Amino acid sequence: MSEPGARRTKELFLDFLELEQEERELRLQALSDRDPTAFQRVSQLLQAHQKSATMDRGLLASWTPPLSPALPLGEVGETIGRYEIEQKLGEGGAGVVFRARQLDVGRTVALKLLRAGRLASEVELRRFRAEAEAVAVLDHPNIVPLYEIGEHQGHPFFTMKLIDGDSLAEAIPRFQGDFHRIAKLLAVVAQAIQHGHDRGILHRDLKPSNILLDQTGQAFVADFGIAKRTDHQQSFTRSGWMAGTPAYMAPEQFEAKKQQATVRIDVYGLGCLLYELLTGHPAFEGESAAEVMQKVWQQRPRFSATEMQTIPRDLRVICLRCLEKEAPRRYASAAAVAHELHRWSQGEPIHARTVSLAERIWLQWKRKPLVSSLFALVLLLAAALVISMFHGSLVLRESYQQTLQAQQEAQNRLREAYLSQARAERSGRLIGRRFRSLQILERAAALNTGADLVNEALACMALTDVDLGPTVPLPNVGKRVAAFDPELPWGAVAGEEGEILVLETPSGAIRHRLSLAKERAWYLCFSPGGRYLAAKSHGRNQNTHPAWQVWDLESGELKLRREEVVWGRALAFHSNQEQILVGGNGGKIRFYSLASGEELHELNVGGTLQVFAFSPKGGRLAVAHGIGRVDIFDIETWKPLASLDHAARVYGLDWSPDGEQILTGCADGVAYLRHWSEASPVRKFSGHKAEVVEVKFSDQGRLLWTNSWDGMARLYESHGGSWLLRHPWSFVAPQRNGDQLWFIQEDRLGSARIGHGDRMQSIAAHRRKGPSAVAVDLTGGYLASGAADGLRLLDAHSGRRLASWDQAAVNGLAFQPSSNALWASSNRGLLHWSGGVAMESSRNPPEIVLDQACNNLGFQQDGRRLVFRQGRSLVLWDAEAGRELLRLQGPQGANGLRLSADGKWLGIGAWRGAGTIVWALKDAEKASDGPLSEGAVIAERATSFHLDESTLSLEFGPKAKYLAVGRPEAYHLYRMEDWQEVWQSRRPSPFSELPGSMAFSPDGRFLAVNYDQQRVQVLEVATGTSLGLLQAPDWTPLTRLRFGPEGRFLVAGTSANRIQRWNLVSAWEELHRRGLWPYSDGQARQPFGPSSDPMAEEPKDGKTDPR
Repeated sequence: MSEPGARRTKELFLDFLELEQEERELRLQALSDRDPTAFQRVSQLLQAHQKSATMDRGLLASWTPPLSPALPLGEVGETIGRYEIEQKLGEGGAGVVFRARQLDVGRTVALKLLRAGRLASEVELRRFRAEAEAVAVLDHPNIVPLYEIGEHQGHPFFTMKLIDGDSLAEAIPRFQGDFHRIAKLLAVVAQAIQHGHDRGILHRDLKPSNILLDQTGQAFVADFGIAKRTDHQQSFTRSGWMAGTPAYMAPEQFEAKKQQATVRIDVYGLGCLLYELLTGHPAFEGESAAEVMQKVWQQRPRFSATEMQTIPRDLRVICLRCLEKEAPRRYASAAAVAHELHRWSQGEPIHARTVSLAERIWLQWKRKPLVSSLFALVLLLAAALVISMFHGSLVLRESYQQTLQAQQEAQNRLREAYLSQARAERSGRLIGRRFRSLQILERAAALNTGADLVNEALACMALTDVDLGPTVPLPNVGKRVAAFDPELPWGAVAGEEGEILVLETPSGAIRHRLSLAKERAWYLCFSPGGRYLAAKSHGRNQNTHPAWQVWDLESGELKLRREEVVWGRALAFHSNQEQILVGGNGGKIRFYSLASGEELHELNVGGTLQVFAFSPKGGRLAVAHGIGRVDIFDIETWKPLASLDHAARVYGLDWSPDGEQILTGCADGVAYLRHWSEASPVRKFSGHKAEVVEVKFSDQGRLLWTNSWDGMARLYESHGGSWLLRHPWSFVAPQRNGDQLWFIQEDRLGSARIGHGDRMQSIAAHRRKGPSAVAVDLTGGYLASGAADGLRLLDAHSGRRLASWDQAAVNGLAFQPSSNALWASSNRGLLHWSGGVAMESSRNPPEIVLDQACNNLGFQQDGRRLVFRQGRSLVLWDAEAGRELLRLQGPQGANGLRLSADGKWLGIGAWRGAGTIVWALKDAEKASDGPLSEGAVIAERATSFHLDESTLSLEFGPKAKYLAVGRPEAYHLYRMEDWQEVWQSRRPSPFSELPGSMAFSPDGRFLAVNYDQQRVQVLEVATGTSLGLLQAPDWTPLTRLRFGPEGRFLVAGTSANRIQRWNLVSAWEELHRRGLWPYSDGQARQPFGPSSDPMAEEPKDGKTDPR
């Protein structure tokens, strides 16, 4: 055996000698597994030692000591040195601990005696002293302190602080589940152990029974009986390495290598304590010490599933880190263990485990919620900023698109709101609706233009409205008695106390103050030209101080005064401006000279006089008197011309500007319009709730105003019966032949303008239903209208009737392009009326060219030929020669008959059955013996074009390039070159057999169609694009459509005896001016009027414009 091997065997033998028998056997078994050779040698030495010990005990048994045996120590009441034993506390393998009282100072201490007493071996004495020395070098509040080391009668002892409480082994159940308390307790123990390590002392036997708890729960580390110095200079206990309790010993403590005893042995012991505190049981358990040692060597400590769920993860990590098999993998010191436990208690992440960022944030928040929340907020903001920057372009692009979309949606909703508001304004009958609606539509167009805005704007332009101007305050004049005329620069109002104020307009400045004697004015009127002002006056009743007077407004002086009764409003200036008429008692009208004041003559009409009115054309005077009687007199002879009876008293009276019609306002709240010579009224105007006291024509007779004692003024269209507007005006004075008016509302005088413009004009044409045909001459100056009551020739601009002929029911009209003569089809036959001024003379009636009933008249573009229908026969007529050229048998139900512009095609449309048929026409060659007459035409049916569907109307384009066909569901445009459909425009719903009239503009650029019964749609021929819907305010069913020259205006016949005249150029100019036109500059920029584009009518092949 080598010297190192012998030395190691000796060390192992000595170490095994110090062990108890059971522990010795366990350590030997472990040595046999690890080093069989060393196990054999140590076993032999131990056996030899056993035999020697047996011999020694035999000798001792037969030996009698020379002295008496030692007295036993440790009995209660016994005194050892300065200490009196009070109670035995416990004992270990080598010593016994007593509770003792220190007599000199009276304190209670723990006193430890060596169990063997005087018989203790040298090793036992050395180990006892070593424990005392180990405790003596330590000074820590959590290590049991040493008081005194001494010897009594050969017995060594030492005293320590008495810990009055339980050991940790007894207190473990009280710690179960209180993880923060466990962490704090172990941290204190670890710090105490670290104190010993700092002084070179290893405890090596950390277990629950060696941790004492006082009454406050403070922990103290005790029993350094097997402590060892880390510098290997001295072992305070046994000299071997197998020291401690197996269940709490580190694996390396089972090895016989002194140099392996490090501080990590105590770290392992701390782990054992922590495990048992967390779970309530040791980390390794077994039926024998050998089984426990085997588990310590071979198994890793584990936690059950329940323990995994209940014990915090970090405490389990700390525990397992302390219990690593390999010492280098454990914590490097007890201080590290204490630090980890402290971090966990404070909610901070431990070092033994990698902690995610989210977990660190969570732990930090648990420790310091407010600070952590603020910090987390800053981090989140920073993270959001980083993410925002990282995804900047994508997010910004998407956000930009969403913003644009949201803006567009909001803009669309706002636009729809504007459009709805404009429609609501138009539908109401409040003054200013036309102007307000158009202003609202301008705001909508600023967001996005569109056809819907164009249509609504055109409907608004057709409205008759009043544009209110500025108002000025009136003096305190009491009841509103006034006289104003928009033709004059002044007006007059009556005051309360016998005063009349002449006011300049529009400023309202007082020009004259005219005084009355003892009465007040009850009626005022101006002379024609406005030089004189007449006033009717009296007191509280008609017979109190009655008088009338006239002032010269140039000088402001009273011109004439008579104290006599004036009935009603029977006070008026003669149209010759030299006389004044006064209606007095007994129905007598007196005529006075303005120059001399003398009564010139008297007219007795009988009854109570109410009001006078001179015809603006002169020659006639209307006098309202009695109960609803109006007499018409010739002012030259003063003979009665007509008498008009009413059911109620007449208070208001006015003549139309042409002097042909008379308007009366009655006590039944109704105004009546009639021809002055006819007893039956033409039209009634209702709506007032009290007597109509004033009636006045306006705007060249197209409009009329009424005032009533119900406090309302109403505006009517003279050609219709329904009211257009109403407003609470107590007085209104419109301009007879213009669009200006004055009004009084409460205490203010204002001016206004009638705002219908010339966009849509309603022209009265017939007395009964119609017209059934309309036509416009080549100059655009004449408008012809035909109906069941005859033929009318009108001024196309003013609507004034120029001539009429009532001898036939007219159903078709056309001006001959070559001569501008008017041709008509009627129940009397084919009519011809010479063109120009000759038509305006009633002495030049139409000529009956063909004395047979006919209809559906149409001309060839050059005016040489025309076509019409007689029964089922279709007749081609030579307009210049006055003879028939062709007669065809037409289909059943034919209602449309048209010639192409070049005269080569004849189109026939039928409501049912035949549909649309086109015939090709060509001049027949004259044969010497043939039956054909000179100029005859033959027709061949065009087989390349035929439509079986019902046809409501058809029209050829002006250059013989296109054919338009109207059907119930849509309008279709066909190219005549190959008869292919170019586009179609849908109607809003099927119209069964309702007519669908059409008209091409003269240049062929536009096509007007009946969109539905009441609206006209204007289409661009080139694209099929709708340029707008023309909608009249009264929704009157339409009959016939015709364009004026160059497409400047469009006329539409209605079934309500009127003709609508649309000024297209003016309307579209207003659309452009208001920013409502939705199309690009290149498309229909100036849609109506002369075109500079020779190809303007050329459509795009086969496609409807997508707009």
